[in-house]
Amino acid sequence: MSAGSFKKKETTWLVFVLLQPFIGLLASLKYYKSPWVKNILWFFVVFYGFTLVISNSGIDANRIRDSLLIWHNTAMSFSNLVSLFYSESSTYLDVVQPTIMFLVSRLTSNYHVIFAVYGLVFGYFYSRNIWYILDRSGKKIENYNLVLIITFASVIGFWNINGFRMYSAAHVFFFGAIRFLLEGKKKGLLIASTSLFFHFSFMLPVVSLILFSLIKNRIHFFYIFFVVTFFMSEINITFVRDILLDYFPSIFDQKINGYVNETYAENIAFQGGQMVWYARIYYDVLRWVVVVYLSVLYFTGLKQIQMSKKLTNLFCYSLFFIGIINIVAHIPSMGRFYAVGNMFAIAFVFLYMQNFPFTKLMKNLNLIMMLPLLLYLIVVFRLATDTMGIITVLGNPLIALFFNPDIAIIQLLK
Repeated sequence: MSAGSFKKKETTWLVFVLLQPFIGLLASLKYYKSPWVKNILWFFVVFYGFTLVISNSGIDANRIRDSLLIWHNTAMSFSNLVSLFYSESSTYLDVVQPTIMFLVSRLTSNYHVIFAVYGLVFGYFYSRNIWYILDRSGKKIENYNLVLIITFASVIGFWNINGFRMYSAAHVFFFGAIRFLLEGKKKGLLIASTSLFFHFSFMLPVVSLILFSLIKNRIHFFYIFFVVTFFMSEINITFVRDILLDYFPSIFDQKINGYVNETYAENIAFQGGQMVWYARIYYDVLRWVVVVYLSVLYFTGLKQIQMSKKLTNLFCYSLFFIGIINIVAHIPSMGRFYAVGNMFAIAFVFLYMQNFPFTKLMKNLNLIMMLPLLLYLIVVFRLATDTMGIITVLGNPLIALFFNPDIAIIQLLK
């Protein structure tokens, strides 16, 4: 294809996507090998952010909307904000989210704007992470692997900008770490470390990546560690809290006391018990799928894995990091890091399936895993409808500027 015709095709798609972002995105995926498609996804995530619907009082978006209104009506200079970062007198242990909140609040109190900005940041790393894996998938994606790449894109999907701090940090970390693991780029480790500016808790995955770089690829050790920690039943929360208070700087004391205590753990457990059944089990379903895939590939595909240093790195780090999460997941809120570990694990399984001959065993394994993965995806997409509006699906930026009824898809389905 000539440069002129390529440019014409790209322009045509741009017009299409501006008129119908959601339908344009779905249609463009047919050309996923073209570099411009990832920018269509990026644009759609921004559009989703602008049209995000706050459909219930239990999601983080409520707090963000209320905080933006308060900040908009509060006189504050940027130097005042900076003085609060990493200060014992404040709770600001992150930099990115408060900075965005400050800049947007100087212009508007419209929460749609701040979520569009969140989409701009989140969408960049989200789209680049998906295409980083797609670009290394080699041949055309096999039909039996489609569900794997869709699962990868859904583990921390674009609808997670509702939890911007945690999940943007996750994609920034993956963006850097995957380059460090597959290409050996030292700057990848540096990029992964910037996730700390999004969410302070990413000290854990950053330290795990540094430790992994020192331990190197000890496949058997990592697999044993992964299995043993999987069956750990509990952890002494008070002991962990005391250790953290002793060794972490005092600016972390308020966060540690708030998150690492028995009362908070009981509250989290109670809230979990109030969820509908599918919201309680869907992440456990994916967790078991990951365990089965990694175990089967360890026992049957080790020779092939070791033929590729890149895949060996990714496999070993997946085992190591998920093993760490198996230990700390008993601390309230730390179980969220399973999502990060699952991104690495699903990326590994997908790349393995794409780059090695598809044996009868792998075919049977994929067939067995199809049902739980489809169950997981159905639940994930159902949860996404809590914040996806009818304008997100049927509208476009021009319509959204003048007509945004804040009606979520789930409200139409009930």
